[in-house]
Amino acid sequence: MCELTAYIFDHIEKEFKDDTRLDEAFKIKIEEVSKYITGTTNIYPKKDNIDNFFVDISNFIEEKLKERLKKDGEIQITKISSGQNIDLGIKQANIIDGRYFEMYCYKCFSIVFLRIWLEEGIYVKKKWISIDVDELLETPWFKED
Repeated sequence: MCELTAYIFDHIEKEFKDDTRLDEAFKIKIEEVSKYITGTTNIYPKKDNIDNFFVDISNFIEEKLKERLKKDGEIQITKISSGQNIDLGIKQANIIDGRYFEMYCYKCFSIVFLRIWLEEGIYVKKKWISIDVDELLETPWFKED
């Protein structure tokens, strides 16, 4: 998506890395294999600020995505009110709040999936915000018959 993964994480880092509501610094990991890019981070705001921080970062991401795709793409937005994170058949966390974005770039013909969740751990008694991106640089969605 014209490097949307790097675009969004660069903006998140610039806007939130020094935010006083954070309990600890966050690290962003971006990897590319062939025509596939992933990006991820977990953010740990202070307990008293986590709900407000989640709303702020979710709105920020949504606005940046809309801005980027305004002329050359499509964005689909889903709001999540609850869910579960199940890893290897074991429930690890409850999803308290979230948003899911699906984006299509008509300029470079890529597709991107981004999710932002506010999670509460089952075994690790902690709340955090997870942001994960999958960017496919080549997809059959744009293949002409």
